Formats: sequence, structure tokens, C-alpha cells
Amino acid sequence: ILKAWFRKKSNNPLFDDSVLKAIERSDPLPEFPPGYLKSYDEVEINFSLKDLVQQ
Repeated sequence: ILKAWFRKKSNNPLFDDSVLKAIERSDPLPEFPPGYLKSYDEVEINFSLKDLVQQ
């Protein structure tokens, strides 16, 4: 993971910090499969505090 950023923060600093920590802990990611032509890719992941509270 080269860079992580917020497109929009949640207005809850504890939640935002936990999201960044989760991303940091997922590094390193698995290597791309054989034959994958790109050396990098960009992924957007949406985290929702509302979804977590409803579980």
C-alpha cells in the first residue's frame, strides 16, 4: 500500500483512526496473480460507521 486517504471523513476521529489502522495492518497485500499486466492498481473502499452500528 503506497498511500491511503479519505475522500470524506466521518466526523468521528476514533472511527477514522481505526480505518487507517485497519488499512495499515492489511499491508502487505498478496501479490498480483501471474499474468496480471499492471504493476499497481487503485482500489476504493468505503467504510461506514452506520453499517457497523446496525450489526
